Amino acid sequence: MNDDMTENDSGVFWKSWKLRSDLSSQIDANLKAQGETEDKERLWMTGFHLTKQRGELHSLNVENGELVSLNDRTSKAIKWPNEVASIPTQSSETSLEDALLVTDGFLVPGKDKGGLYVVRNPGNAVSEWRVSLTGITNLRGETLNADENNWFYHRAIFMDLTGDGRKSILAARAKFPLLQGGNEDDGSASKGGKGELVWLERPRPHSYDGESGTPLDKDGTVFDPFSAKNTPWKLRVLDEGPDVTFSVADLDGEDDTVEIIASQFFGKRLTLHSLQIGVDPKIVFRRVIDHGCGSAFSSVLADLDGLADVRRSDLLPRVVDNGSTVATSKEGDAFSHVLVTSHECSYADGVEGKPKSDDSNNGAEPRQLYDGYEIDGGSLFAYRIPKGRGNWKSQPWRRSVVATGFKVQGQLGNMISPGAPGFAYTFFPTLDTTRWRRPLIGLAGDCAQSAYILKPVEVPDDSRDVIEEVIDKSAKYNLMCEIKCEATVGSLAVGYEDLHASEADQQSGYAKIYVPCFEKDKVLVFSMGSGVDYEDNDDEDDGW
Repeated sequence: MNDDMTENDSGVFWKSWKLRSDLSSQIDANLKAQGETEDKERLWMTGFHLTKQRGELHSLNVENGELVSLNDRTSKAIKWPNEVASIPTQSSETSLEDALLVTDGFLVPGKDKGGLYVVRNPGNAVSEWRVSLTGITNLRGETLNADENNWFYHRAIFMDLTGDGRKSILAARAKFPLLQGGNEDDGSASKGGKGELVWLERPRPHSYDGESGTPLDKDGTVFDPFSAKNTPWKLRVLDEGPDVTFSVADLDGEDDTVEIIASQFFGKRLTLHSLQIGVDPKIVFRRVIDHGCGSAFSSVLADLDGLADVRRSDLLPRVVDNGSTVATSKEGDAFSHVLVTSHECSYADGVEGKPKSDDSNNGAEPRQLYDGYEIDGGSLFAYRIPKGRGNWKSQPWRRSVVATGFKVQGQLGNMISPGAPGFAYTFFPTLDTTRWRRPLIGLAGDCAQSAYILKPVEVPDDSRDVIEEVIDKSAKYNLMCEIKCEATVGSLAVGYEDLHASEADQQSGYAKIYVPCFEKDKVLVFSMGSGVDYEDNDDEDDGW
């Protein structure tokens, strides 16, 4: 089944379509039966313009089709919104604020002065308001950055960095050194950009009410960390290098660190940064995992081994944040691989750029093991976490080529930092994840102008390639389908509730895949199913 939604009147060019992480996190085997919970899936969409000094933030109620837009003041302040995330309450790990965390900015001149924003009561015509955590808002509603440099932000997450329960923010930010300056010699910048891993400390309450324990501000009012008097948050640089995307893992459950795995787009490398949690969080170990991966884009923790049923062991790597807007792997889940896309600008007609072969690691570290495939254009890689306690620090991370050959389809609309593919995602065909051992992989093609769904391939243990360790059998995937859009596909979203008012039949409980078509101002929706006539064959289900 496929359907499409179009917003013809606004003239908005949609680039990024996000499913809020609070809703996707409810999609697991323990979710209540559909319709028994008040929470409904809501698709959050971000958009931007090259010429207009405003961004676009909209949400769609999947159940009833209600479309809500953020107000003019918010749109004018956030000129290039990237990722949208939910905000957890300070008092609970599972409850959420009626608010969004929005990352903002891009390398385009005039849009490179980005930041981190909190939008409270989004879409409420009366009570919606926004505040910058990285700058001060003047009387005209303009944001003045707390520092003098123009940084843009693409990914930010809430987590306890200080060990005292306060949910601060971990973020990666970047700037374009051709305009702002940079230094390649220290490894913090490349010819195309510079990045930093930063943390914004959540302010502490002044005091607590003696009877109720309510946190209070200096004036005795209820403490609000997002109020004007408590912003911007104090920002500190943890490390140099991470610029666009990252994931967070706990690779050793017996120490006091977590590991940030960063896909450096400008630095063209995959790096690991071990962060010690405490009063003064700091990076205590770092390494380059791969210096020859090209312009790395996604960094997604994935359970390609099917470890979901494995009993808890501190020797298994665990998810802290899986690095994706589709949170298939939750905090505490075991995982086996990191999925990384290499965002390359190789054109389909071969006029510009040549296919890149994987024949050099630039002398950074011992060459990564891989499956022997020649790299052609952009690629999707899977890196296996080395087994054995502490081996992630010193041993090579085996790299497998999951897919390659992604080429840019040149047109005027995608000539700003063109490349392919875009972000990677893992998801399961149904809400009942116990039916599946390994996930599907979704891939946004970006300037390849397609979306791709990859399905796992089972390789026998007695296969010669497995016995001789020529391949990593868990990283073997084949193309299930390609969705040709003839437009830039920046990202994907995945939900499980039936789409409202669809003319096509929908098999309830199966995944719905949302695919944006940037230049066409449209989003396509595809519904998965069992592959059989489910009305007449309820007992037959062949899985794929």
